[in-house]
Amino acid sequence: MKHKAIVIAVFIALTACSAETGTPRGSATRPPAPAGTPTQSISGTPPRSTSGTPGSEGIPAALVGTWASKDGDLVLRLDRDGTFEEDLNGTRAAYKGSYVVREKSFHLSADNGATAEGSIAGDFHHLELSGYQLWR
Repeated sequence: MKHKAIVIAVFIALTACSAETGTPRGSATRPPAPAGTPTQSISGTPPRSTSGTPGSEGIPAALVGTWASKDGDLVLRLDRDGTFEEDLNGTRAAYKGSYVVREKSFHLSADNGATAEGSIAGDFHHLELSGYQLWR
């Protein structure tokens, strides 16, 4: 039992050190959201876009525009030039940066280093991002 307590204490200490020094390279995550907000993190290098890169004409027109959760807690604006802006829990432009599209998914890279992976449902019927379903 003592061994288990020591392991838990070491894990907590390492987690605290990681929070103070930042996230190790290659395992980027989205900064913590307010309590009760579902989030999703990814690690590794962002996927290469097969539908275009920021600023290109390869971004599907059906993806460009404003998407929002039914409760309005998450609003995502995707621009034609491959940039995005995300409002979260009433905070305007909580995240902004660039995105790339890969088949039925998209990868957001915020200016502050946060990343998130979303998916495109059906024929651009709705998007899924960080536990939210987003609609036009």
